[in-house]
Amino acid sequence: MRRGNSRRLYALFAASTISIVVAAVALVVVINSEAFSSNPQRDLQDAATFLLFVVAGAFGMLILLQGLLWLALRGLKQRYDRLLYLHQSGQSLRSTLDLTLVLEELAREAAISSHAELAVATIVEEQTDDLIVQASYDRKADSASQHHRKVEEWYMRRCAATGEMVEAEQGVLPYAALLGYEPKRQGPVALLCAPLLGRERPIGVVMVVRSLAKGKFTRADVQMVKEMASQAATAVEQAALFAKMRKYADQVELSYDTTLRVLITALDQKDSATHGHSERVSRLAVTLAREMGVPEDELVDIERGALLHDVGKIGVPDDVLRKPEDLNESEWEAMRKHPLLAGLMVSKVEFLEGALPILLYHHERYDGGGYPFGLEGKNIPIEARIFAVVDSYDAMTSDRPYREAMPHLVALGEIQRNAGIQFDPEVVVAFTRIMERDGRELKSAAA
Repeated sequence: MRRGNSRRLYALFAASTISIVVAAVALVVVINSEAFSSNPQRDLQDAATFLLFVVAGAFGMLILLQGLLWLALRGLKQRYDRLLYLHQSGQSLRSTLDLTLVLEELAREAAISSHAELAVATIVEEQTDDLIVQASYDRKADSASQHHRKVEEWYMRRCAATGEMVEAEQGVLPYAALLGYEPKRQGPVALLCAPLLGRERPIGVVMVVRSLAKGKFTRADVQMVKEMASQAATAVEQAALFAKMRKYADQVELSYDTTLRVLITALDQKDSATHGHSERVSRLAVTLAREMGVPEDELVDIERGALLHDVGKIGVPDDVLRKPEDLNESEWEAMRKHPLLAGLMVSKVEFLEGALPILLYHHERYDGGGYPFGLEGKNIPIEARIFAVVDSYDAMTSDRPYREAMPHLVALGEIQRNAGIQFDPEVVVAFTRIMERDGRELKSAAA
């Protein structure tokens, strides 16, 4: 409740109380006076009439006081409802870091709170200062739309340039330039533009529009849109910063993955007998991992681990890698070191840490007879148990200098016979299931 309203209410209450007290005192004085005792009946009537007028006036003031109190409480409730709505809409705006969704929610809330027919939310591109429509909300259709359209609407540009509210009337709004289509409703409109003020400069504009036939925007409408734009600015700025960092991270990740592909190509040139092997097993490993319910956000580590699983062979002599005959003991010793070499090569590369289980343990056996650590059963990471199956399957179904490729069913039977020995039985079951379901498609995709 405002201080001026409070003072007026207190004054009326005090005046009513004083009037009643004065009337009571006056009545007591009249009753005790000598004039009253000489003609008590007439004086009593006069005193009663006087008291009646005073009491009636006091009650009138009390009724007026009650009306003013009701109006004050009503105004207080309206302000409370407005603040509550702003708080709730602010929470909704801050609930996501997706810039387009933030602007879509801003357009929706601005249109509803100002009783507008249409709202448009834009951002100012940092590099070019272009004003870009990102979202709009049609209140009559209760539909939100996403856009990416450069606009040159005068009032929006003025709002973005000055950082000040702009209220105006316009004969025809350039709907096509703003929204990409011309709505059925046409005619003069009232529009209101509010800037989204960032820490250093305006970062966007929200514009609300309604037909002039429905009246101009009220002071309450203007204040609501202004306050909503003010609290939305922080959410928009945070979302824009997150989008920028996400784009940068994606670019860095893309450059990392490109580097991986180049590294794998170099490895294929070193060992031509396994050309394409890493690409094939990476696709099969991801498919099998998904079949076994591995979370989606872990699949990228499995894909990278599968791509890099043989990177340690860069440290193995070429005459050992390309030898068509069986390896002797010293040559096998050199070959068995490649998982450890792979681990050493990528252990200090942060974005490849998730690939280490495959690099280090893909030659471990379920019965404990593998290398380099001799791990057994579930002690072998699930990523490595999955990869061991697809790696062996691809090796058996590919030509090697010392043998021809096995047929698909023969290789699958070999995998099944070694369940519980070389391979995790649960992984073998899942692998058999996907091979029976869509093995032909998987083989053609991996080829």
